[in-house]
Amino acid sequence: MTSKPGFGQNIVDQVAQLDAAALEEYMIEVALGNKPGVSTVIIRGHNTDIDAGQEEDVWEGGGDLAYLATAGRMNISSTDANDTAAGSGLQDVFVFGVGDNGSALMEPIVLNGLANVLTVNSYLRVNILIGGGAGSSGWNEGVITAIAQSAASVQCTIDITESLSQNSQYTVVLG
Repeated sequence: MTSKPGFGQNIVDQVAQLDAAALEEYMIEVALGNKPGVSTVIIRGHNTDIDAGQEEDVWEGGGDLAYLATAGRMNISSTDANDTAAGSGLQDVFVFGVGDNGSALMEPIVLNGLANVLTVNSYLRVNILIGGGAGSSGWNEGVITAIAQSAASVQCTIDITESLSQNSQYTVVLG
């Protein structure tokens, strides 16, 4: 990692020199937005089906994520017909990810139940799916998936009732 002009020593070197108290103070300043060029991201994941003796990615999709070589549009759908704009389940979802050029991307998708809804943006990585509005149930009633249109591979999922993906994979945006 190289330093950005005007930022002095690179961030990794700065953090490595801190003791525990100073590191805590540094992280608080980052969270408050007081450290230019630095932000906090919480990454969490779970995999409920890890095969004995196997290494797998920690994500709701199970197994290993098939990383895309080039950005592509995503088909977003649910396994339940109630996850739709007028349904009792999740009505829309926000897709956050990274484009081919490393730029941050985000777009809202109005769900259409079992039918695919194609993203406008092309994603190299889908970092997270976050549920928006929901009907009377208050959450997604089916599994929500983002599937790469060209590669037909699952890139991100939201398990039933969670309304938020939990995938340990994360691609940092450039800039």
